[in-house]
Amino acid sequence: MTSLWIVAVPAPHGEDKEHAQLTRATQARNMSLNHEFSVPLDLKVGTLDSLISLCDDLAKMDAVVEGFAKKLNKTYSDLSMKDISRVQKFPSELQVDGKIPIKYIQEFKWNRAKFPINSHLKEIAQSITQSAGGVNKSLSERLQKLNEAQGALLSIERREGGSLMMRSLASLVDRKDVIEGEYITSVPVVVSINRRKEFEDSYETIETEKSKEDIAREEEELKAKENSRLEEYAKLEERALELKLEIPEIGKIKPKAPIQCSSVVPGSLKLLFKDDEYVLYRVVVMKKGLSSFASVCRNRRFNVRQFKLDEAAEVKDEVNQKEKLQSDVRSSLLSLLRWCQPQYSDIFASWIHLKAIRTFVESVLRFGLPVNFVAQFIQPLKGKEKSLRRTLGDLYRHLGGSKAAGADDNDVDFTGLAGEFYPYVFLNLPLGVET
Repeated sequence: MTSLWIVAVPAPHGEDKEHAQLTRATQARNMSLNHEFSVPLDLKVGTLDSLISLCDDLAKMDAVVEGFAKKLNKTYSDLSMKDISRVQKFPSELQVDGKIPIKYIQEFKWNRAKFPINSHLKEIAQSITQSAGGVNKSLSERLQKLNEAQGALLSIERREGGSLMMRSLASLVDRKDVIEGEYITSVPVVVSINRRKEFEDSYETIETEKSKEDIAREEEELKAKENSRLEEYAKLEERALELKLEIPEIGKIKPKAPIQCSSVVPGSLKLLFKDDEYVLYRVVVMKKGLSSFASVCRNRRFNVRQFKLDEAAEVKDEVNQKEKLQSDVRSSLLSLLRWCQPQYSDIFASWIHLKAIRTFVESVLRFGLPVNFVAQFIQPLKGKEKSLRRTLGDLYRHLGGSKAAGADDNDVDFTGLAGEFYPYVFLNLPLGVET
């Protein structure tokens, strides 16, 4: 993220001469890119006490407005990357008065119509902060509306896009595929795609033909029951001996006779839907045999799903709701992107005016009256921050005490927010979107 330094120094020998000296010492030595910051010198000064009080307030206001501007910029940056926003052309970067932010800064001129110079500085600063707060509130409300619509849409899409084992079948089952009668009913069956042929070959006789798994399972169940009966009989026999009673022998448990008639209507299988994992079929069965068919399918790991015709009406409503939500999301997103541009232009320009007020107030408090100083936007070149800081410290050492000379390099913080002291007025101006 780009960061500019705002540096202000007294101009006892004239503004042009001071600008030239500062530029020569920094930009000419390939340490930075410099541009004049045209802070009006005829702003209303007020009393010393009011300036001291305002100085503390301005630092807080500056941080607040900066935060609002960054939030607006990041919101625009994030939303403009969404596919839906590309239906319309939007600039990749928000502009300020028709210029990119850095260009606006480099060509900054005080807006005397919007911020009259005869107004009290505190009133101007408060109006900027209040206006920015209103924009931030509106942004939060618009984002909430967009997020609610996106959340509702995502919920519907999740229901539609889940596994066939869980998702609603209403959008996949056509009314004409549902055959219902007094004695018959339609059953949706979900089958693993790699067992598709097995189900297609066996669905008509699945109740009457036992699989190897069925036979093995029944044998296990039969064996368990037989063992249980033998244990009970042994206890009973032991008790009978004690009482000198005779008891009849028990016979073996006979396996259940297989069902001779299938409840499936032959030829009723129909493929309704398939994805990468599962296949959805429709099978028509006799209502009396539904539970038997479902039980056999469950034992074979074929999943019989519940379905009612009125679900189709529900999904129709959901489809209509989805279309409306898609329209709402699109409308809210495009509206928000269009809204961001003028709001950002206003809030960013106001923020730079607030920086100008801070520069003015701190310069008056630092250098005294009459008001006579120059200010520049200085963009340090990569890797030149320490050298630039040292050069400025040497150049303006005479403006402050030993503390001002540019403390030890290890103590240098380039944010401008840590409370360090320099012999010149220093403010930091971060630009761009934080990631």
